[in-house]
Amino acid sequence: RPETLGPIRDDLQACLNFVLAAERQLRRLRNSHRILCCAEASSCHDFERRGVLNKIETSALGLVTMLVLPVPGSIEAGTLNIGMLWLEEDRTNSHVAVEHPSGVPLAPMLQRLGSSPPPRSAVILRGWGSGGNRGVVLVHNATPRRIIVSVSDKDSFSAKALDKFSAAHPFVRVATSAASAKDGGDSVAIIAPTEVGLIQVPDATDIGGEEQRKVRLEFAYGTGSSSDKVMGTASVLPGSAVSFMRLDSPVQVSNFDEASGCEEGAIKIINNELTPADVHIYRAPESRKHFEGALTTQRLQPGEHQDVPLPRPYVGRIFQVEVSVEGCKQDSAE
Repeated sequence: RPETLGPIRDDLQACLNFVLAAERQLRRLRNSHRILCCAEASSCHDFERRGVLNKIETSALGLVTMLVLPVPGSIEAGTLNIGMLWLEEDRTNSHVAVEHPSGVPLAPMLQRLGSSPPPRSAVILRGWGSGGNRGVVLVHNATPRRIIVSVSDKDSFSAKALDKFSAAHPFVRVATSAASAKDGGDSVAIIAPTEVGLIQVPDATDIGGEEQRKVRLEFAYGTGSSSDKVMGTASVLPGSAVSFMRLDSPVQVSNFDEASGCEEGAIKIINNELTPADVHIYRAPESRKHFEGALTTQRLQPGEHQDVPLPRPYVGRIFQVEVSVEGCKQDSAE
C-alpha cells in the first residue's frame, strides 16, 4: 500500500540518489578504461583545475577591466563573469586530450573511443593516412558540444597578459576569438561533435631548422561568435592526431548509419539512465532569437528511444539538445 511506504520514502530516495551517483562514477571509470585500452601507445594531456589564487587574480583583473572598458554593458557582463567563476563547477580536470601514435590507422582507433566520425570526414582521414599531415594537426572532437581549437603562443609576455584578460572579461574573450578567427586562417577551427578538423601549424622544418618543435593547442567550447573559457592546452608535434574528450559527460553523440533505422530529418534519442529524462531541442545558440523557446520537448522513460523529427529545412543545420535527468545537472549536446 502507498501509505505503508511513507515512512521509508526518504530512505528509498536516498538509495536511488546513491545508485545514480555510483552509476555516474562507473560511467567515468568505464570511459577512462576505454581510453587506456584504446590508447596504449598514446599520450594523455591532463588539464589542471583552477586554484583559489588563480580565481582571485582573475576576479581582480575582471574588476579592473569592467571599470576601464568603454563598452556599454561591460560592468554587468564582468560582474556576471566573476560570479560564475566562483559559483559554477570547474570541469577542467574532467577533460583530456589524447594524442594518438603515428603510423596507426586512425579511423578504427577513433571508433573504439566511442566517437566514430561521420562519413563526410572519411576524406580527411584517408588523406591523413596517405601522409597528408605535414604542417597540420588533426583534432577529433569526442565531446557532445562544438569546440574551438586554436594555436596558442603563451611564451611572450603580451600573449600571457591577453590570455589572462580574456579569462577575466567575456568582452575581451569574444574580441580575441574574433580576431584570431580573422587573422589566424586555418590556425583556428570550429569542430562539431564526432567530427575531425585540420589545424594549420608552423612546420618544424620552417622554424630555425629544429626538427622537434612542439606547438600548443588551446581547447574551448563555443562557436565563431561566442567562446567559453579555455578548458586547457596541449603541446603536440606537427603531424600529430589528437582527440579532445570529456570523461564524465552524461550525454553522448553518435552517428547512425542507414541500417540503424533512424528516420530521415530526425534525431534519435535514447535514454540509458535509470530514471526518466526530459529532452528539449532548441535551435543553435547563434541562430536562436531572444526568449525563443524549445522547438520540441519529449519525456523518455528508462530504456526508451524516440526518433524526434526536426523542422524543415534541416539539412546543414545544428540543433541544441538539453537533457535533464533526476539527480543530475542539466547537460546539453549539439
